[in-house]
Amino acid sequence: MRLITGNYSAVRLQIQNGDDCFFRKRKVRLFSIHWFIQLISWVHHCEKFIWTPNFELKSGRMVEVEPTLCLAGMDRVKRYNSKKKKMVKKVEFTIRSAKKVIDEYPGKVYWSPLSLKIRQIFNDQRFCEQAHTLKGTGYDYFHLIPAGVDDAQINWLQKKLRIIATVPGWVFYWLKKLMKNSEDYTKLICSEANGYLDKVSFGLEGNMSEQTPDDQAQQATHDNVYNQFKGRLAEIPKFNTVKVKWSVK
Repeated sequence: MRLITGNYSAVRLQIQNGDDCFFRKRKVRLFSIHWFIQLISWVHHCEKFIWTPNFELKSGRMVEVEPTLCLAGMDRVKRYNSKKKKMVKKVEFTIRSAKKVIDEYPGKVYWSPLSLKIRQIFNDQRFCEQAHTLKGTGYDYFHLIPAGVDDAQINWLQKKLRIIATVPGWVFYWLKKLMKNSEDYTKLICSEANGYLDKVSFGLEGNMSEQTPDDQAQQATHDNVYNQFKGRLAEIPKFNTVKVKWSVK
């Protein structure tokens, strides 16, 4: 794997639908969403690049002009709350200007193209349709921590606790059950949204509700060369090293 640095504006036209964008914040506010995410993932956030069409009124009719490169993913937006009768902030799936998001992000930002093998089977139309269908989907706070706690980590905890105390085996059995997310896309976390879009666009297999931002970065569906747009230079740990399965329908 090779990490290179580059300017977003210089490579913008090389970015394609479905490519991944990874983020790691420079400073994380205590007990914020990113604070909890950093407990389970080096990558703090991920989204998908998507080109969206633009239209302008010319000579009395709508004409398609140069499309805009956007990012599709979970973000904090302002919405009017009719009960409170005021604007409130909430986290939901949205599509907005990639340049604005990247310019304003306080930390590291990476662009990771899909591999040639994946690109050859990638269903562009289905990706775009599903990305727009997800707009407005709320954030799944209950999936956040369980997504990053696997059986292997609970087994490690069980082994360590044996040194200082005797804990019944059924405790860890039910802990594994509790920390297992069922596959459900009615609400989303960022990596769950990315994983779902991978599932519908090239048939990535697995339970995407168990996906963390690190999982998204580590799955071997990316090109071997990825690009860091901003922030102190740092490679993503285990980037593109975990073999996964996909099936084209």
